[in-house]
Amino acid sequence: MPSPQNHSVVRVAIAESSRMFGQMLAQLLRRDKQLEVTDTTPEPLLLTSAPPYDVALISAVLQNVPQAGFELLEALRLYSPGTRVVMLLDSAGHDLVTEAFRKGSSGVFCRCDPLKLLPKCVHTVHAGQIWASAQQIEFVFKAFADAPVTRLVSADGEDLLSAREQQVVRLVAEGLNNREIAKQLHLSEHTVKNYVFHIFNKLGISNRVELVLYSVSQRASSKLKAEYLQTGGLSASNQSDEKGLVPLSDLLQSD
Repeated sequence: MPSPQNHSVVRVAIAESSRMFGQMLAQLLRRDKQLEVTDTTPEPLLLTSAPPYDVALISAVLQNVPQAGFELLEALRLYSPGTRVVMLLDSAGHDLVTEAFRKGSSGVFCRCDPLKLLPKCVHTVHAGQIWASAQQIEFVFKAFADAPVTRLVSADGEDLLSAREQQVVRLVAEGLNNREIAKQLHLSEHTVKNYVFHIFNKLGISNRVELVLYSVSQRASSKLKAEYLQTGGLSASNQSDEKGLVPLSDLLQSD
C-alpha cells in the first residue's frame, strides 16, 4: 500500500491484463527510486477504494474482459479525480486512442512502444502533461472536431469561461487558428490572442491540444456523474522509437 507520508515519490498503481504483465511492469518501474509501485492486477477494483494514487496504469483489457479498463478508468475518475491515468493499449488504433482520451485518460502507452519510456511517461503525466504521439493527438482532433465541447464547468456546475471564451474554445477545437477565429467572430487577431491567453490561465493549461483534451475530459466527467446519479452506482465488471512518444508540450505550442 502506498505510503502517504513520503511526498518525494510518485505513487503508482498498475492494473494489467495479466499477473505476468503486471509483475513485469512493476519490476521495471521499481528501478526508478522516485516511483512507489503497487500492482493491483489481481484485484483492479482496489484502485477505487485504496488511498489515492498519483498515477494509475490501466490496461484496456482486464481479467480477460475487453474494454473493462475503460470502465475502471471512469470509476477511478469518480472516486479519485486527482489520480492521473495512462491507458495501456494493445494497439494504438484510432478508436482505442480516442476512447481513452474521451473517458479522461492523461496519456496512452502502446505495448509496441519501448518499455524503457514507461518511467518517463509516468513522470510526464504526474507533472500534469499529456503523454501521446503526434499521430495520436491527430486522432483526437479529428474525432472531436465534429462535436467540440462548448461549455466548461467547475465541479459545482458553474461556468468557468465567459460566453465569448466558450465560443473561442469551440473554434479552437474545430482546428481554427487565431486569424481564422478572429475572422469568424469579427474580432481582431490581437483580441483573440488575449482570449486564448486568458482561457489558458483560467484552465491551467499551456497549449491548444491540452485545451481540446481538457474539454473532452470535462464532457466525459459530466456524462459519468449524470449516469451515476441515474443508476445509483457503477457496474463492476504505433511508434517504434523514442522520437514518436514525447510530452505534449514538446509537440505543440500555442499561437
